[in-house]
Amino acid sequence: MNEEHPPTTAPVSVIVTVKNEELTIIDLLNALTHQTILPEEVVIVDAASTDRTVELITQYAQQLKSEHSPIKLVVESFPCNRSQGRNQAIILAKNELIAITDAGCIPEPVWLEALLSAFHPGEVVGGYAIGAGKTPFERAVTPYFLPMPDRIHPDTYLPTTRSVLFEKKTWEKLGKFDERLNTSEDFALFHKMRQEHVPIVLERRATVRWTPPSSLGQFVKLTSTFATSDIQARILRPKVIVLFGRYLLGILLIVGLAVFWSPQIALLIFSAGCILYMLWAIRKHYWDVEGAWYWLPVLQLVVDGSVMWGTGRGVLQALFGVER
Repeated sequence: MNEEHPPTTAPVSVIVTVKNEELTIIDLLNALTHQTILPEEVVIVDAASTDRTVELITQYAQQLKSEHSPIKLVVESFPCNRSQGRNQAIILAKNELIAITDAGCIPEPVWLEALLSAFHPGEVVGGYAIGAGKTPFERAVTPYFLPMPDRIHPDTYLPTTRSVLFEKKTWEKLGKFDERLNTSEDFALFHKMRQEHVPIVLERRATVRWTPPSSLGQFVKLTSTFATSDIQARILRPKVIVLFGRYLLGILLIVGLAVFWSPQIALLIFSAGCILYMLWAIRKHYWDVEGAWYWLPVLQLVVDGSVMWGTGRGVLQALFGVER
């Protein structure tokens, strides 16, 4: 902190939910305490971490006190999912204005200032995340989780909890985060806000850096879990309908050709279709992945399978009460 020119604080509570983030939590806290406009408080709800996350947060809070920082750091730990943790953090927050970011994200120094500058009462202001992948794989998976900046349309944009600001009363009015959901809870809430005509503003300067999954296993787990959570939230995204339709029509076409025309012709068309599909997967994100284009065909097939699996699992859970 600069003692001669202390940063300006705003009546904002930043909330974060964490679990086993001992490797990332200090970077996040450093980013939040070095904003161009500081929050009055940072409220962290820990979902019963089994590592040193809470210990590190507590030590950081003591350091802030010893430095006479204007920021109050609040931490509470109990077993919870993300929705429960977010709701509890907002309840604990003393301010009406709530800014949210996520563990694993690093807000840029002007993040909070940008959110505040775009805010008007009754609105929701969202920024977006930029991928901070270091390996080719991490760069390649980023477009499957984050909308690319040049493809975000303000009229259809939905924020995420990586970068968003709203009033506590808006959260209360819309029923808070759905505590049945551990993932897709932010999509469900902000989708409901869009349906209820709550003004949603995109502030492109309010960016955070986000580290994507580093392994194929993590990628599959996240994409399938998001798909399942969408169904639990009673949300069926149009792109998922298109995905199922694409494979259903493809199977019907190939089987029909094989039965009613020629197996050889069916195999030829199937092979040509696979090549075109792989080329489409590369073309779709070629310019977004900084030289990691060779991962794109593999990731396209993997994400297709994991989304369909996750969606089907969600439907079974909804219809028959099948456990996860």
